[in-house]
Amino acid sequence: MIMSKKILNLILIFSLSYCLHAEGAGSTAAQFLEIQPGARASALGNAYVSLTDDGNSLYWNQSGLASITNSQVNLMHMLYFQNINYDYLAYSIPLRNIGVLSIGGLGLYTNGIDKTTEDSGGDFVDVAGDYNILQTAIMLGMGRKINNRLYAGVGIKLINEKIDTEKDSGVAFDIGSQYQIIVDKLRAGFVVQNLGNKIAGASLPASVKAGFDYKILNNLTTALECDYLFENSFSFGVGAEYILKDLIPIRIGYNTSAETGKLSKLSAGTGINLKKKIEIDYAFVPYGDIGTTHRLELTYRFDSKKTKEKNFDAKIDTMKEIPAAIYNVITERNIPVINIKMKNTSEDNKKFKIVYNIGIKKEKEEMEIDIAGGATRETKIIPTLTQEDIQTVTVMPTPSIISVEISQLTSEGNIQASRKEKFPVILLPFDQFTPQVVDANSKTYDMMNTLASWVTFNDRSLNEVISKASEKGATMNPPVKIVGFQPPNIFTRINKDYRSIEEKDKDYLSQIKLMYDTLKDDYKLTYVNNPIAYKNTQRIKLPGDTLKNKGNCIELAVLFASLLEGIEVEPILVILIKDSHATVGWRVSGDGKDIYNLLETNMFGEDFEKAISKGKLLAKNNDLQNEFANGIPFNEDGVYKKDDNVIIFDVKKIRAKVPPSPYIPR
Repeated sequence: MIMSKKILNLILIFSLSYCLHAEGAGSTAAQFLEIQPGARASALGNAYVSLTDDGNSLYWNQSGLASITNSQVNLMHMLYFQNINYDYLAYSIPLRNIGVLSIGGLGLYTNGIDKTTEDSGGDFVDVAGDYNILQTAIMLGMGRKINNRLYAGVGIKLINEKIDTEKDSGVAFDIGSQYQIIVDKLRAGFVVQNLGNKIAGASLPASVKAGFDYKILNNLTTALECDYLFENSFSFGVGAEYILKDLIPIRIGYNTSAETGKLSKLSAGTGINLKKKIEIDYAFVPYGDIGTTHRLELTYRFDSKKTKEKNFDAKIDTMKEIPAAIYNVITERNIPVINIKMKNTSEDNKKFKIVYNIGIKKEKEEMEIDIAGGATRETKIIPTLTQEDIQTVTVMPTPSIISVEISQLTSEGNIQASRKEKFPVILLPFDQFTPQVVDANSKTYDMMNTLASWVTFNDRSLNEVISKASEKGATMNPPVKIVGFQPPNIFTRINKDYRSIEEKDKDYLSQIKLMYDTLKDDYKLTYVNNPIAYKNTQRIKLPGDTLKNKGNCIELAVLFASLLEGIEVEPILVILIKDSHATVGWRVSGDGKDIYNLLETNMFGEDFEKAISKGKLLAKNNDLQNEFANGIPFNEDGVYKKDDNVIIFDVKKIRAKVPPSPYIPR
């Protein structure tokens, strides 16, 4: 009888390695289908049915094909025992609105095994000819995403076996699924493989495989799988994968067969990911005395048309005019400078990167968002502008550009499609007051109370005025102390403030006169006739600049209010729209009520008594005597509108929403 020792060794290897002869030789056909491809899978102990997400899914679980976003080729070569070779090839391509189609094959082959015969002495001698073994399966599979959590897939195999002169063929079917139990965290996989008719009277190696994988960290994943072969054979596998710097995977796994514990095996592997386009994986699997297999796999991802396909619609709107002076308030109130309404036109979850910028700033900012298949998401964006950025805006108006770039990302983080747009915008200077703002959605906001932003007690240059006033008050007889709302004897006597409201008013008046006279005498500060325009934007010098120069009524008002707030006297600002005029006053609290006084700003440079007298006349002419004597009914925003002409601002109350300007020149 002609027989080869190598053939006998091969039979032994297959029997031990895959437990396929539990009921006797020949009870299972196409045993090579149980040799599992994929270097990554092998390194993970073949715990791969839930984890598979590339071209290897054509063999492992066709539902995993649905995770492929761009065309790719997977190649694997394994040098098996006794010069047996094993190869796997798959080409996968996404088809819009259908799924991912994959075609490929696997093959086990060897040749050049000498034929021998046994002579009369029991020795084997060569005879003419060789044994040739070729076992192949041509495979076709499709994976599709059913919804955000469930993937499904099917596959078919055309099987051919040729061992020397013997040939057989058949057909097998697979069906599988994957389910995201916790999206991007915990996933389950299930597949039934090799369902089909018998080949030469023997059953196919049909099996059921189920498993889980869990992402512990972004770069650390574990997996578990249990397999049941219909020939009453169980096995399980566990594995772990750690990705080092998003470039090099480190993998380890363990796989066992319950029927033949001798073949329990530990495996390991590594690889490298080059620009997320080329991936090389390696695994080694020791089989004890039988030997060790080495598996090398190459994955190449194409920039296919599908990769470049745009799966989103976007409507981008921006502000047409940005008041730099109150950009901090715009940010605090979440008023959108850029508004993007995006629709994901695909059925799959998509990740998008938005890069945006206002032209005065060199650095671009970016953010990433996820949008479910078919969903629409609105994103409000307020670009960051620093104090230095704001202070570069000095010309009115300053033309600039808002740039927006939206990029659709693949699952690997590559740009799949993008859209770039630029929008003209006018920047108003950091000293430009704007009564209202129109956001990116054309919604109008009343910003009148942001006038309090110009009341900048935080400006250090004003400390000099308070210091000079204090020094001057100390030389007066009797001395006048700059102590704000506190009683003059606060530092010599710890006592309750028993002053009447009239006494407080008198103390306030002495301190405020001292502050006014210091501005008049030491800084030569006078009024300049330059009417304000309430209904339009108005350039208002910040107090530090007004201190160095003359000022109009509103500039003098916010300067004096800043000094009052600096000594803890509560200032008010009064706007008289019809007269295009602004002035400043203060509140005195006591005896359970509030009274108010005005100082006429257009009298700056005149005697203090004249400025106060004109302030009282101004209140009378605008019918404010009742409010000033009995309290002003400010609303929750700290604003009181008496009629179409008079608007009064309570700076202390407004402070909860409008801080002093952070854009004070240094």
